[in-house]
Amino acid sequence: LLSLIPALLFLLGKKGMGVAGGVFVALLALLEGSNAIMLYQKVGGINAKLEATELLTSVFLIVFCLAVIKWFINPRNHIWAAIAGGILGLAALIRFTPFFILPGILLTYLICNHKHPKIFITGIALFVMTFSLSFAPFVVTAKGPDGNNYYLAKIQDVISSRYSNNQANTTINDL
Repeated sequence: LLSLIPALLFLLGKKGMGVAGGVFVALLALLEGSNAIMLYQKVGGINAKLEATELLTSVFLIVFCLAVIKWFINPRNHIWAAIAGGILGLAALIRFTPFFILPGILLTYLICNHKHPKIFITGIALFVMTFSLSFAPFVVTAKGPDGNNYYLAKIQDVISSRYSNNQANTTINDL
């Protein structure tokens, strides 16, 4: 699955910069991967990046970008809105950070299609609906070992670790 990244980047680069741009972007991805493999052979370790979720999320985000480009080029073809929303929802299940792309896409689509409210409302509705259908069921039913919602517990842990009272009272002398 990860070997699709250069091919998908070629398609994405070809959309914006032509065939030469697509080849260039794909070659950069290939060089980055081969350099990482050579480095880890010399250091004698494993490539933790290949075992983490970032690369799988990047595959989903590249496909998402391709779908968004198709959707923005032809906003009347709402199937691309549905595909883009579903892919973004699946990417957000792997890592939560793609969720924050959602407001930017909605705002960009509003700016691009503000003169056509029917097309805008239909496209956004399909995008949000398929995003919700692919993302929400897993978020609602995800339970940790203690029986609490996994995602809400993670969000609470992040907020409490970053904004605890101990951190707020830290002075320069304590560092």
